[in-house]
Amino acid sequence: MQLRDFCAASAIDIVLIQEPITHDRKIYGFENCRQVLVGDQAGAAVILLSNDIQAIELADMSSQHVAVVKISRGLQAEAITVVSAYFKYNVPTQHFTEKLRTVLTGETRTLIGADVNGHSQMWHCPTGNSRGLQTEELIEDFDLSVANMPGQMNTYAREGMGASNIDITMLTPQVRDMVSDWMVSDVTDSDHNVITFNLSLHQRASQVMLPCRFDVRKADWCKFAHCLSRLKPTVDGSTIDAQARTIIGAIRSAAVASIPQIRKPGGRTGRQPWWNDELTALKRNLCKLRRQGKHTTDRPAYNEVRNQYLYKIRAAKAAAWRNFSSDINTNPWGKAFCWAKRGPKTRSVPSTMVGENGVHTSTIGQTAELLLSTFFPREENTLTFRSSRNMVSQ
Repeated sequence: MQLRDFCAASAIDIVLIQEPITHDRKIYGFENCRQVLVGDQAGAAVILLSNDIQAIELADMSSQHVAVVKISRGLQAEAITVVSAYFKYNVPTQHFTEKLRTVLTGETRTLIGADVNGHSQMWHCPTGNSRGLQTEELIEDFDLSVANMPGQMNTYAREGMGASNIDITMLTPQVRDMVSDWMVSDVTDSDHNVITFNLSLHQRASQVMLPCRFDVRKADWCKFAHCLSRLKPTVDGSTIDAQARTIIGAIRSAAVASIPQIRKPGGRTGRQPWWNDELTALKRNLCKLRRQGKHTTDRPAYNEVRNQYLYKIRAAKAAAWRNFSSDINTNPWGKAFCWAKRGPKTRSVPSTMVGENGVHTSTIGQTAELLLSTFFPREENTLTFRSSRNMVSQ
């Protein structure tokens, strides 16, 4: 929850996480967000918090410890592949570097956030080791840049285990100038500190209609009719497609001007429904103790406040669940009934698929085209005639 709160406060769009805490293939604290992870015990994941970002999982390149997602703002030519990788300590480093070689060979515009569990002076460790040397070879072979900046706090620090820099950000030449403000922050109780940076994705080439819902009960229909009449000259009748597109655009523009929106497009996934004012106060107190350094100087006192905070979270979750499930007694066709019938709502990221030719798709458009052609095959344009000789007797 500390990481989720930090992401909300800092308006984070994408999270690359290693060694996540998962339950039922969902990352704790981010259950209602789009996620990419593989298996029940995933070692790495990518979480998307902004609804403005288009994403597709590159399934052929992802594995239990490597999550690969291609992201964009609508223009596929400027899409960037982001990778979250965890070099597990008891698995040879070569296993992971070979996996990343496959990604880098196929995707030239790539950003990698990895816990490499290795040391090297390339990412500002005092000394290097063999695991770091193997990662250095990967960096040199693909001319990667390391975004880690000197003068920052260590990315890893654990009492009794020391501190080091084992979490690194690697960039291909095509995206190295798109990353700025790389920084390490101590904002959670994890032994790994949080790394933040800005990635400048180019804006979409042309404005695309974003889905939204309107509260028609509060609509100003007179204003809607006036706006629609004013937009009538914008309808293009040159082709059927152009006419349909411009009519839809006019209706949408009139609706935006005259009907309140229930939920505006874009934005980020909201806070959990069980959150309350008491949790906000407890969280504020916990953050205050962290700023005062109590998590290191007076650990027992800090742990007591933190455990109280976590206890209240569990209690709030249980109370919200009881309230939700008891709704079926008064509203038999409400949300509780829908949940019991269909299960919890999940927000998944579409993934690449294998076509009949054995080649994986690489974009959302190609995946959609494959699904359409598979379930709704096109009719052949050619017609086949068959003649027969009928004998009729009278």
